[in-house]
Amino acid sequence: MIKIILVSAIAASMAPSVFAQTCNDKMVRSNEQSQFILNDSRGVATDAVNALDWQICPLGMSFENGDCIGTATQFDSWKMALDAVSSFNASSDVQYRLPTIIELSSIVERSCSSPAIDVAAFPSTPNAWFWSSTYTFGANDVDLGRKINFEDGLEFDNRANSNRHIRLVRSLR
Repeated sequence: MIKIILVSAIAASMAPSVFAQTCNDKMVRSNEQSQFILNDSRGVATDAVNALDWQICPLGMSFENGDCIGTATQFDSWKMALDAVSSFNASSDVQYRLPTIIELSSIVERSCSSPAIDVAAFPSTPNAWFWSSTYTFGANDVDLGRKINFEDGLEFDNRANSNRHIRLVRSLR
């Protein structure tokens, strides 16, 4: 019996982690369900409260049939993330940017985790760190931008050293 349990535990630990989002129904939602208006043809979610157009998918993924397909690009430095935005804009009619930390924080759904975001508006969001455009004062290394972990909604954690993605935004005002 112990052998069966041990083998099952080893097999489970080698399987890829696939967990559904968990939400606490006793908490008030951070964002109203009507806050985001989806435009499937453009692949954007319009934030009606903050007058922002968000790319539904992180950079590297594409929006198809109501879901984000592919793999989100990882950026190991803030400069790499900023350069990626410049490259994106060079080949696009619509100009996007990295969100400020306040803007990025505005799409965190604090009543949920894994991911801590409205999955109806932003499907298949990785449980990972996302860069903002906000500078971290006093930083001595290449990680100069502030970031949010969409696994739990926490902002800027010194332990974050990989899997940093970007979600582009543009102002509507």
